[in-house]
Amino acid sequence: MTDNSTAPTQQQYPQPPYAAPQSPPPHFAYPAVPASYGFGPVDGNPVGVIALFAAVTGLVFATIGGFITGGGFIFGWVMLTVGFVMGVIAVCLRGRRKWQGITAIAVSAVGTMLGFLVFFAILSASIAVS
Repeated sequence: MTDNSTAPTQQQYPQPPYAAPQSPPPHFAYPAVPASYGFGPVDGNPVGVIALFAAVTGLVFATIGGFITGGGFIFGWVMLTVGFVMGVIAVCLRGRRKWQGITAIAVSAVGTMLGFLVFFAILSASIAVS
């Protein structure tokens, strides 16, 4: 038998009242962030789609509409303006996809230039004929 009374005593240090943080088990995964928190683009941009539709419609009526009816130019320019304004609004919306709005702005700009070219070509042709 061993007598513990003769063994040198070791000084006991007090333990802290908290334990060291432990790492989570390897299979632990953080939950996904819901889409309602506003992180990342959501599905689609309806304002951008409407702006793109208005810009393409305006492009068609501003270039071809003048040959079909006299009011096609006016309708085309109105639609190009609507497409441009809605495209700017679509680009400024937070958390939405931007490509529809940017494309609507570009189509509106090109449509306005082509519309003016076609309008002045028809105007100069009508003046030369008369």
